[in-house]
Amino acid sequence: MNKKTSIIQKQTVSGDVLMDLKSGGRVTVKTAADLFGCRSLSSIISNFRKKGYQIESIPVEHVTRYGKKGRHVEYFIKPENR
Repeated sequence: MNKKTSIIQKQTVSGDVLMDLKSGGRVTVKTAADLFGCRSLSSIISNFRKKGYQIESIPVEHVTRYGKKGRHVEYFIKPENR
């Protein structure tokens, strides 16, 4: 009797974030929390940069629910660096 072996690749939050960035996605703290359950995006981005990924960031202005101006950061990888 032969036993079939299945290899299951461990899925991680940082792996999900990296896949999204490599596929052209733009990630913010809110989208990372909503899509991946990520609570430490800046740490994940910092680790990617230390590993050599060229992740860009731009400040994006928005209006808060209280009508005040706010800013958040959007992370992405340029197409030529994916």
